[in-house]
Amino acid sequence: AADGWRVLPSFVRTPLLERLLAADVVGFFAERWVWNILCCIEDNVPGAVVDHKRNEVQFAGRCTRFRAMPLGYSPASLEARPPRPAPDVASWVGDRRLVVHAGRTDPIKNAGRAITAFALAAERSDQVRAARMLVKMNPNRLYVDVNAQYLADAERRVAAVNERFGEELVRLVVDDDVSLTLGLLAHADLVVLNSILDGQNLTAFETSLLNERSCGLILSEGCGASEALCDVATIVNPFDLEEQATAIAELLSLTAEDAAKRFDARRAVAMRYPLPVWVDAQLAAIAPGRP
Repeated sequence: AADGWRVLPSFVRTPLLERLLAADVVGFFAERWVWNILCCIEDNVPGAVVDHKRNEVQFAGRCTRFRAMPLGYSPASLEARPPRPAPDVASWVGDRRLVVHAGRTDPIKNAGRAITAFALAAERSDQVRAARMLVKMNPNRLYVDVNAQYLADAERRVAAVNERFGEELVRLVVDDDVSLTLGLLAHADLVVLNSILDGQNLTAFETSLLNERSCGLILSEGCGASEALCDVATIVNPFDLEEQATAIAELLSLTAEDAAKRFDARRAVAMRYPLPVWVDAQLAAIAPGRP
């Protein structure tokens, strides 16, 4: 958000933004990020003239254009990494419903609140109580204290939930195997991506293409992807545990027919955002009017 820049001293933020304005085009994944950066420039760069209608900034004799260029998935990357089954997870889940939360070991991914929301939903709903939750973390910079603390907090929450219910309702898997992650997403009945803040979150799109069980999708309003998928996913506040718990219970209670209709609609939207379209948008933005 625009206010976030105020945590940086002016002698840092102003030069950063001025150097950004040396570009011809600056691209973001979502329109709201374009709006935010324009507000940052307006507040922090003396002499910059911001045109919010055209998403352009005049500064130091040049014009910089700001554009939203959504990216959803790479077809070639998905083809090169086929989903890998997880037999141990399959035997643990059995014929129960599977809820998956996926992300790296980074506090913005918000796994702790997803675990707590699942536990709240399990207390209130027999359908959720009969399900299983798999939290898949990609180990990322665990030498950074906040990342290590984030993982430790998730481990404590998982242990507390399982002790509370007297069985392994939630399991945490820390593994950097992308094919395993894709395999879990392919076989999930519900995917929860409740990030506090994400530039985009490609997993929301990948899930919508790979899943084989017409899964539901809970997506944080803090993800850039929520702009493209707002009409076909359940959008939640990443800090609101009640809202997330309610969404989990509602999506796990859908009939197979309703779940399939929602999933098909989401897949149709997700397919609009492949990497080649994103690249073409950048080329068109750099040289507007050229073939």
